[in-house]
This record gives sequence, structure tokens and C-alpha cells, in this order.
Amino acid sequence: REIDPDLPPVGPVLDLEDARADGLGRGAAVTGGAEQGVDPTVADSLLRTLEVRRPIEAEACRLAALRANDRQRAEIIHRAYVLIDALDAGDDWRPMDHSFHHAIHDAAGNPLFQQLVDQLQHAFHTVYRDPIGAPQLGTSSLRLHLPLAEAIRDGQADQAVALMNQIIDLVAE
Repeated sequence: REIDPDLPPVGPVLDLEDARADGLGRGAAVTGGAEQGVDPTVADSLLRTLEVRRPIEAEACRLAALRANDRQRAEIIHRAYVLIDALDAGDDWRPMDHSFHHAIHDAAGNPLFQQLVDQLQHAFHTVYRDPIGAPQLGTSSLRLHLPLAEAIRDGQADQAVALMNQIIDLVAE
């Protein structure tokens, strides 16, 4: 193979300013913008993580609704209640959220869902601890976890996908 000397060398990901000039940066739309003290780099990182996570989570929910056995369906419902209880108590709900999604991934029957989401969550939680001055970022999505669990329990795959997409939308706001 020949390498075209007129092409730039392959290098790191686009600089954030270059990405914005190309219309790729969207942090201000999600976070309220830099005028509110939000680091647009962090907001963009969170959005990119959600863009990758959305199809993985939606498909896991679809498959869980179709494949889960009775024990898995009951476990998903139980973990949704535990998550809501943590939220209502003002506790750190993130471990319960992780546990809830783990139950869905387990019910989907493909261990790659959990492996991929674990890697994404690790990247997400690296900044998510207090990413933009909001340590409980995403709480508006948590009330939808119970209807999501019910849709999976009831085998309503399309409803589960729609709810998972709503959850991702709320986290992205």
C-alpha cells in the first residue's frame, strides 16, 4: 500500500475547538452553557458517552423483555424499587442504578452488554462524581426506571426500548 503524502498524519481525536467549528460540540445545549460555569469539555464527554450507551442499553432492554425468566423479571423489579428507595432517602443512588442495569444486562443473555456498559460507566463516572457542579445529575430519569422494569417484566420490548430512550434523553438534558 502507498501512503498519500498529502494527507495529514493520523493523530489524536479532534481538538474541541476544531470539533465545535465543525458543529460537533454540543455541551452548551445540554448543560446551560459556559456562562453558567460549566466546562464544555466535560459536557461534551458526557454526551459522547450517552450517544454510545443509548443503543447498547436500548437493545439490552429489548432483549431482556424477550428473554428474561421469572426470577430475572422479579429481580429487575426489586432493583427498581431499591433504586427509587435510595433516591427518596436522599442516598447516593448510583450503586443501585448500576445494579439495576446489571440485572437488565444479565436478563438480556449476552455478557458483552455488561462488559461494554461497565467500560462506559467507568468513563462516565470518572467525571460523573461531580461533573458539572451537579453530583446527582440525571435524577430526573430515575422515576422512569420502575415503568422500564415493569415493561421488561411484562415482556413489552418496544415499550422497554422507548422508556430506555426517554431515560437517556433526560440524563442528557
